[in-house]
Amino acid sequence: MVFPPELRALYLIHDGVQGADLDEFGEQPFAPAGEDDPWHRRANAVDFMPNGQAWLPLAHVINAHGGILAALSGQGTVPYVPVTASAKYTMMEGTYLDPATGALGTWGDAQGPQSLRAGLADWLEDGSAALAEGRPTGMFGMCPYLSPTGDGLTWFDPDPTYAQDGWRPVPH
Repeated sequence: MVFPPELRALYLIHDGVQGADLDEFGEQPFAPAGEDDPWHRRANAVDFMPNGQAWLPLAHVINAHGGILAALSGQGTVPYVPVTASAKYTMMEGTYLDPATGALGTWGDAQGPQSLRAGLADWLEDGSAALAEGRPTGMFGMCPYLSPTGDGLTWFDPDPTYAQDGWRPVPH
């Protein structure tokens, strides 16, 4: 499989985040103490992409997610490249790139792959502009929020209840 040029360029710049693998990250505690809990603080630091998920290291893409996407697609080989997954929610959902079309899509353990009909560069540019302007993204409609402890960034649906939990919207 040949990666599209923008995906190759992104991996040449940076190989994903540390802690995106549950072996490194650890399972969510049964009763975390709250957003100050060390587990949550690690989750808040790695789930920073414009869909509130972690940018996957290449080794993790190859080793951990190939089987999931192959099974979901019903094909023996992996037709998609997973690029993000939620560390906080045990890697059960994510975003993939279709090398044949260059389009992104979403996947989950309870749903098949669904195309978003937009490319990686468009998604990253949209997320960058949304972060700079403190507004929702065009693709997922999610807003950037700073963690209650100030050491993490994630993206939520625009909903004021997150502020009740200490999350602060990125200012306009």
